[in-house]
Amino acid sequence: MASFEQERHQVAEFGIALPSELWLAIFKKFHPVHDDLFTISLVCKKWRDLIYTNPDPTLWEDITLTNVRNCSYDNTTFVRFKNILRRFCRQLKFVRLHKCHELFTEILLIYASSLTVLNTLEITGMPWSKKLLQMLRCPKSLRTVFLEASLISEGIFNQDDLRYIVEGFPQVKSFGLQYSVIKPDSVTAVKGVVSSKYRHHITCLLLERVRIDSSDLKDIVKNLDGLRQFGYGNDQIHGLPSIQLLQLNSKSLLEVELFQVGDFAKFHFTFPHVKKLILNGCTSVSELSIEASALRTLHLLLCVEVRNFRRISATCLRELTVRRCNALIPAELISLLVRNPDIKLLELEVYWSSLRLDQHATPSLENVAIFDNGERLTAVDIRCPKLQELLIKKSMTRSTILKVVSVLSQNVKKIVLNDVPYLRKVSVDVDDVKYLEVNFERRLDLVKPAEFTKLNFRNRSCPVKIGHLVLKRCNLNALAFTSCNVQHMSLEYCNLDCPLGDIIQQCGLIETLTLRNCYGPCQLNLSSVHLKAVNIVSCTSLLMDHINLACPSLEVLDVSGLTFLPSEEEADLIASNVRELSPFLGSVKFSC
Repeated sequence: MASFEQERHQVAEFGIALPSELWLAIFKKFHPVHDDLFTISLVCKKWRDLIYTNPDPTLWEDITLTNVRNCSYDNTTFVRFKNILRRFCRQLKFVRLHKCHELFTEILLIYASSLTVLNTLEITGMPWSKKLLQMLRCPKSLRTVFLEASLISEGIFNQDDLRYIVEGFPQVKSFGLQYSVIKPDSVTAVKGVVSSKYRHHITCLLLERVRIDSSDLKDIVKNLDGLRQFGYGNDQIHGLPSIQLLQLNSKSLLEVELFQVGDFAKFHFTFPHVKKLILNGCTSVSELSIEASALRTLHLLLCVEVRNFRRISATCLRELTVRRCNALIPAELISLLVRNPDIKLLELEVYWSSLRLDQHATPSLENVAIFDNGERLTAVDIRCPKLQELLIKKSMTRSTILKVVSVLSQNVKKIVLNDVPYLRKVSVDVDDVKYLEVNFERRLDLVKPAEFTKLNFRNRSCPVKIGHLVLKRCNLNALAFTSCNVQHMSLEYCNLDCPLGDIIQQCGLIETLTLRNCYGPCQLNLSSVHLKAVNIVSCTSLLMDHINLACPSLEVLDVSGLTFLPSEEEADLIASNVRELSPFLGSVKFSC
């Protein structure tokens, strides 16, 4: 009890020492519901005054809750939400509820008349009542509304409801609707809203699992002349063979997403101002025509019949994602890249044997993610002068059959090669790289001769500088290094049945060595003038009496995750033996 009072007194003194502005800046980092500002306010009088008694309005102006489904009246999250509404509803500006229990909209309805300064109201993926709109008393402050149009107790959102919103809340500048439940009257309701004289107020329309023919879709997009964001999906992932054309034209759209649309063979889009276009699961489309001079982001996902990009007129792309488009001709991809020299981010799933990206095709490329399905890709050659990050990983359950990776750039921050058991050669020709990780994912039966993989780190015949080198799931006997300068090195799930000291010598200036979950008869015989810290975690085969460290700069030796702890005498003996050659070594730690 005395200890508690002492700690409370110390907290109080600390609170007094800091100015209120600083405490408010800290409290604003907390979520009002999930982090429970009410409980935090009980720590001391000053905190209670800042949070509860005389609160800063910004502490309570934003409530966002997502996926709170299992709920009851005594649920902690629900109780906190109710208490905030009861105490601070006149300070709430932003209320966003997504896929939560209907109790949240029920309690919101009770306090709706007190939401006098509400700026944004978003309720999606969950039931709500039209009475909520009727109860709101914020005609001068409400500016953004986004509502689930189908999950309403009084029926689907229709043109009369749109008229009520527009006339009752004249300050609303952004109004969005999402129809996401299959109902017989869904199409009728959508057509009614689109034909309303207030339709130009709709800025966002998402249609999910609502079957509409191509002519109606064209009219919807064309008639909503204020539309900025549009999404459509009908769950037809594997559509029947079709010659249908989906043609969309809009002068206002900025973002478009079509998902799981499998009943159209041809897409023809004219979007002069659209900046982001996503086609996901459009499995039947083979002819793709896109006129979008302002397009900056293009995502093509699971468009398995698309073969070429000849009719994509975009020339100002910054981000391009092409995944699971297995019919795509490689030359068509390169042609699109050449027409868009400003692309900085590329995510690509490769279905051919080799991939080369160079200054000609991608002069501005900074981030590359390559996904391999494990069927054909064997060689990757990246020669991009502005490259910052490279990621190669499997896209499916099968590991890649990738054998050769070459990287030529100037200063790369991060290179990660995941799930590459067949990798034979890695060539990194850069000035320096902050982080380099190779996860071989090799089983013992895949480990072959001693020089199974060559790691070549060279730049103009000078060793490459590597900030952090991470090697995972390999036999170190199966690796051959060229000289490099590594600052921090981590070995994880590796077979250490090899002279570890030889690798350390090849890696030059290592200051920190970490062994994590490694196996094999580990005899830690190291000699390095630069090594300052050795961390060994869960290496159960470590031979405690074979820790020989001739490292005059060593300061830390930490061995954790041991099955059996050495006795005090054994620990002291190990420590004393190490200190003979490492005079700056502090305490030696052994733990389970």
